[in-house]
Amino acid sequence: VNLDEGMVIIINNEIHHGGEAMNMIALLTSKNTLFNKLCYFVFSKPIISKYAYPMLRGFRNITLRLLGKKPIHTKG
Repeated sequence: VNLDEGMVIIINNEIHHGGEAMNMIALLTSKNTLFNKLCYFVFSKPIISKYAYPMLRGFRNITLRLLGKKPIHTKG
């Protein structure tokens, strides 16, 4: 799995990638804070995670480029 393409979580030897990983993390998150409750409310729904994830990944990629960071798999 290419981590430059998105987040990954492994649960019970199953690999979850991208929006599916975001959904799984939301389901595992405690709901102690307002932020966690909001994340759970939004990303615990697989359809929302599926479509929100590419946009969030795009923002991440733009931020990394602006900061001058290279992708994980870039050598040198």
